[in-house]
Amino acid sequence: MPNTVRIPIGGVARLLSPILPAIVLIAALAVVLLITSSLGAALVALAGVLFCGFLLFAPPFWLALLLVVLIPFQSLMTQLLGGFDSSGRQVFALWKEILLGVGILRLYLHSPNRKAILSSNRWILVCSGLLLLVYCTTFVRAPSLPGIFSFNLETRFVGVMLFFMLLDLDERRSATLLRVMVWSVGLIAAYGLVQYTWDYGRLLPLVYNIRDIYADDVRRLYSYSLNPLEPAYGGVIAILVLLSGAGRSTLRVAFPLFALLFVCLLLTYTRSAYLGLLVGLIVVGVVNHIDIRRYAVIPIVAVFIVCAVLLFSGPSVFTSNIAQRLQSILSQNDESSEVHKAGMESAVQIISAHPFGIGLGKYGTIEARFSDDDDTTTKKTEDWVLQVAVQNGIIGAFAYIAFIFATLARLLLKKTGRNKHANALRAAAAGGFVAMIVASIMIPVWDLLLPTVYVWALVGMALAVGTRTRRVQTVTGTSEYTLECIKPQFGTTGIPREEK
Repeated sequence: MPNTVRIPIGGVARLLSPILPAIVLIAALAVVLLITSSLGAALVALAGVLFCGFLLFAPPFWLALLLVVLIPFQSLMTQLLGGFDSSGRQVFALWKEILLGVGILRLYLHSPNRKAILSSNRWILVCSGLLLLVYCTTFVRAPSLPGIFSFNLETRFVGVMLFFMLLDLDERRSATLLRVMVWSVGLIAAYGLVQYTWDYGRLLPLVYNIRDIYADDVRRLYSYSLNPLEPAYGGVIAILVLLSGAGRSTLRVAFPLFALLFVCLLLTYTRSAYLGLLVGLIVVGVVNHIDIRRYAVIPIVAVFIVCAVLLFSGPSVFTSNIAQRLQSILSQNDESSEVHKAGMESAVQIISAHPFGIGLGKYGTIEARFSDDDDTTTKKTEDWVLQVAVQNGIIGAFAYIAFIFATLARLLLKKTGRNKHANALRAAAAGGFVAMIVASIMIPVWDLLLPTVYVWALVGMALAVGTRTRRVQTVTGTSEYTLECIKPQFGTTGIPREEK
């Protein structure tokens, strides 16, 4: 009988796995080139095929990295593609939803941590499921095209949290994501300062609402996010990440970043961000009370900036725009405060008249986009709980509040042992989360992409700490060994079990 060589099926799969994505992409590209006659359409289709191939075959960590890197540029890229009536803009804007959907599906099917993560965070998932159910019920009651956009906009944070919760991250990769967040916000701040000082009008034609980038006729830093809120809240998140030490930035790097982000935050004149940062600092200090040196950086930077301002400005600093903006937090007699109060009063009246909600897409940001009326100020509420209640009724507001409290309790009460990085990550997530919740009392923060993605990414990563299941398989000669252990996600070593 002739000698035969038997190749295990698993070996064939391992041999073909690097080649299979290339085969699929080549076949897809051939089909695209055959069915398209326009060069522009072919290029768009080619980009779509490459993007889909990336989503299907790239490591999930790369998907997370792409999301974190591109989110700060989302507003600029979509505005360059045209207004809200542009079909190209609407199609391109779906990239993040597709990425999250494909990423969650891939992680759910293949994540070794799925059962442990879902079990340890079951109450959060139950509350988020209840919130999604309320939104689905509201949409079914009165389906509409604006309702689809509203559903996507107002529930996106649940998908972001779930994606990063299921993501299999070690300490090094989680620190990499946090550093990317900080440096992305740092780039927004750096360009924003240049723009604010010398080049303020360059991007004005792309700004959707010019009134938003002025505070009582004083210009505000808006950068390439095209609004002052994302640089403000991004600055808050980045400062809290630096303070917690979760990004592993040295003090030599953190000090100039603190100064840059602090100045950027001040020039946005966003009072809700000021208050959010103050509360977030307290939360980070309470949760991560080990590294005292980093907490000393904040008062040092603040005193340095205040002394410099007093030195160069003199007594006029007390009548400056920033001083008046800070004073308006207490007085509440400026035009912006009056608009805020009018919006909240209008929302309360609508909730009283419609306790079961008026339907999705009929109030707030989405209603303003689809409305033909330019003056939509009175149709917006400045509080996220009221925003949910107006559209979904009182039940929706209670579902959202339950979800927020379940998430906050899990972040604050979660035990991570003595692992320094895990504690720092939990502190950054809790601080950023509380800061945005405080800000959401005055601004519907989850309408904005950057704070939504960055904060809920931090929350998802922090909720997954301590639920990592690791499986390592090695083959030596003719013997096969499998090592299994359940251990905290960062650093703690479990006791392996060897099976022959």
